[in-house]
Amino acid sequence: MEVAPTISLNGGLLRNAAISTLTILTLLTACANVPPAEIEADSAAKSVEHVDTNTPEPAFRPFELQTLYSLLVADIAAQRNRYDVALRNYLRQAAKTEDAGIARHATALAELLRAEAVALRASELWAKAAPGDSDALRSAAIHQARARDLDRAMAHMIGAMELGGSTQFTQLAGSAATLTHSRKQEILAQMRGLIERHPQNSDLWLGAATLEDSLGDTESALASVRESLKLDEHAANRGRVSALITESQLLEKLNRSDEAISRIETALEEDEDNKRLHLQYARLLTRSDMPRAELEFERLVAKHPSDYELKFTLALVYRENEKLVEAKDLLSDLLTLDPENASVHYYLGLVQEDSEQIDEALLHYAKVTPGRVFLPAQARYAELLSDRGQLDAALEHLDALAVKYPAQAVDLNLLGSNTLTRHGELDRSYDLLTASLEANPDNTELLYARSLLNEKRKDLTGAESDLRQLLSLEPDNAAALNALGYSLTVNTKRFDEALELIEKAIALKPNDPAIIDSLGWVHFKRGNLEQALIHLEKAYELFPDPEVAAHYGEALWVAGRQDQARNVWRKAIDADPDSQFMKDIVERFGQP
Repeated sequence: MEVAPTISLNGGLLRNAAISTLTILTLLTACANVPPAEIEADSAAKSVEHVDTNTPEPAFRPFELQTLYSLLVADIAAQRNRYDVALRNYLRQAAKTEDAGIARHATALAELLRAEAVALRASELWAKAAPGDSDALRSAAIHQARARDLDRAMAHMIGAMELGGSTQFTQLAGSAATLTHSRKQEILAQMRGLIERHPQNSDLWLGAATLEDSLGDTESALASVRESLKLDEHAANRGRVSALITESQLLEKLNRSDEAISRIETALEEDEDNKRLHLQYARLLTRSDMPRAELEFERLVAKHPSDYELKFTLALVYRENEKLVEAKDLLSDLLTLDPENASVHYYLGLVQEDSEQIDEALLHYAKVTPGRVFLPAQARYAELLSDRGQLDAALEHLDALAVKYPAQAVDLNLLGSNTLTRHGELDRSYDLLTASLEANPDNTELLYARSLLNEKRKDLTGAESDLRQLLSLEPDNAAALNALGYSLTVNTKRFDEALELIEKAIALKPNDPAIIDSLGWVHFKRGNLEQALIHLEKAYELFPDPEVAAHYGEALWVAGRQDQARNVWRKAIDADPDSQFMKDIVERFGQP
């Protein structure tokens, strides 16, 4: 739940944001470059303890009267909750005066108000005015990274590090996670170069781990994060906690959940009151032991009764544990505090569905506005209506939303196409995607969706054409490379071309089980049985779904390992008795 920011006077200084009236009066009789109000409540006391008596006096210069007046207006505006006026004045004067103190205040206020574009501009002014201030350089780097200006962000972060200040390479790496594969590799190479020169910087190791993980190299990421932990072995600081949480997440990705839980349990013995560690411990338990997870979340809520997010998560745990009454009551209580909360409406809709209260579920889904759960909510709404025999009503609902929220139109069209396809209306689904592509000819999601649909319609030429167009727009799209390679494998004899495409995909995502399965299957089709078994076994271990099990079992059968093949198929049938893949495979091989 978002809470409106509040700014109040505290000891004559405007805490967390603007310059106070007392500061303005000081400026009238003194000079520019007055140290800004500290964000942390106890920072002033800390700064007194660390005064360097050998530091030369700053060079003072008077402000113009108009600047002083503008700052005073900003201060009064902030006290009256007119933060827009305050921020506008601070930013204007920071640009005009090039004063580091004003720029820092503008940055702090913009951050408090979550005005990211203004925070970026203000932090850059601050860094320019104070090139020897590591805090200014780090702030500029963080905001530049959020704006995806990674080159400048890296330069400023390196500057902050070389000045001896703290760094946020992990935040920079997190911002890089959405970039192209090759761009991420470039930034990772820069970080590794920095690590060679600064091997004792634990934040650099953690940033490298973040990038390695986003590149699919989980093992290397784990090694890097453990280097970070070695450097902070005895430090109970925020960076170490972040590294511990990252380590547990990586262990979980490597199917080493018991080790992940054990690591967090050990960390809690050393820092038993750390909320973040307790929260990660509870989250890990949700993967393997929901009753224990429920108890842990209940303890957290009891200890932090005003924490909205904790209560929300507990409600989701109640739902998973089929305690629908408790889940509904807790979510309803949260809705009274924040009636427009989209996530609460969405999960209340799911709980009502679980309770077979379909009309109530539809009401909640209809109240979900654009955001993280908007599309899942509308997918459920469309599915519930279409399953009632109201397919046209479901499509009209999605069309109306596409008009109301044009930024979501493509995604809503994709939902409509999925709904039609699920009900066997393949031609109508094709028409919907084609109309959407006419309005958005370079949309790769639409091209990918239509290629899959074309394959279902047995239009293999159309499927290949759509994927080729997609790859012309995004040559490093691993999903498209894999889809085209797999399609050529199962529908044609163009195995060499298929292998080349799949090998490009596996280079981009080496741990993706779907791509590993495709690689194994194309080797099988080419007659490379030994290579096929290596890849198919790995894919099966990572993701034993029916299609992978069917491929792996068939390769085992051809290799003369029939008993092992039957065992693989039997497990797949036990897990999914209705799988068409397994029905086809047992019929083809004459198995009961």
